[in-house]
Amino acid sequence: MRPVTWARTTKWFTDLQERITRDGLAKQFLYIGEVDLRGKLAFLDSIDILSVPTAYQEAKGMFVLEALARGIPVVQPAHGSFRELIYTTGAGVLVPPNDPQKLAEALAELLRDMATSLQVTDLHKEYPTPTQPLVVLRGINLALAPGDSLAILGPSGSGKSTLLNILGTLDTPTTGKVALNGADPFSLKPAALAHFCAHNIGFVFQDHHLLPQCTALENILLTKLASGKVTSDDENRGKDLLSKVGLTDRVSHLPSELSGGERQRIAIARALMNKPTLLLCDEPTGNLDSKTSATIGQLILDLATANNTMIITVTHSPHLASIFHSQLHMQDGQLIRQGKREAFA
Repeated sequence: MRPVTWARTTKWFTDLQERITRDGLAKQFLYIGEVDLRGKLAFLDSIDILSVPTAYQEAKGMFVLEALARGIPVVQPAHGSFRELIYTTGAGVLVPPNDPQKLAEALAELLRDMATSLQVTDLHKEYPTPTQPLVVLRGINLALAPGDSLAILGPSGSGKSTLLNILGTLDTPTTGKVALNGADPFSLKPAALAHFCAHNIGFVFQDHHLLPQCTALENILLTKLASGKVTSDDENRGKDLLSKVGLTDRVSHLPSELSGGERQRIAIARALMNKPTLLLCDEPTGNLDSKTSATIGQLILDLATANNTMIITVTHSPHLASIFHSQLHMQDGQLIRQGKREAFA
């Protein structure tokens, strides 16, 4: 979690720092002083909570509105910008003005609420047909914290991929709620949703979906184009990921020059390029032999766990499922654990 607040050096700010330190939250905060407009907007790409207190005498409305558009919760004084929008949408917390203690308490509480980074509540999905609706998901409840990994098993047509598509915002639920890092992605406008997904969700599919005309490194760096141009830091991270998946010597190779297992390794690196909060894997080893499957499955788990990334994998393979922290079965559109419906994971 990286909440951010900026303010000049005042007693108010000192009191806030002391309270945050006393609550053991100091390492989770990033403080900004005199930063230009572009710099402040850039910080919104890497934070989870925004707080711009009244102690800093500057027009703050644009930052608040931009944070809300990106699905970032806002903590601010009750008389601040867009307070009615924050109150009616539940997109943040309003606190008494000029009270660093109350602000620190609100930030701490919001951080605790966000500790469960993925929460799915009573999720239903049905598709219209000429006769009666086709019901695919029936009241899915699920909760994951950072670093958790989950495998979902089940026969074809049971709803596994539909659930994954909804969690990845490729499809929408009929009813129910999905919250990722405290934000409801389905409440965002298209541009904000695209930005949210690019920075919070990674995908690994059964087929690698690499662009044939691009090299291994270029395929990995494609994910950065959604946020603008590729920087030298991005290129260095891409090369580092290639090293971590054991393909340092394949930087300039095209997909046609790689084996099936190597292509899937590139796809894993691409999925992790933006340091997602949630990694979704749809039959990631379905096209691979048993030996390569075991290697790829462990690689996904190791790399994601090292970054405290949540993983959900849908698979037909009990062996692959066994390496993840928990396993659930999809049956008739419901998640089942040991013969019982999952009331709340």
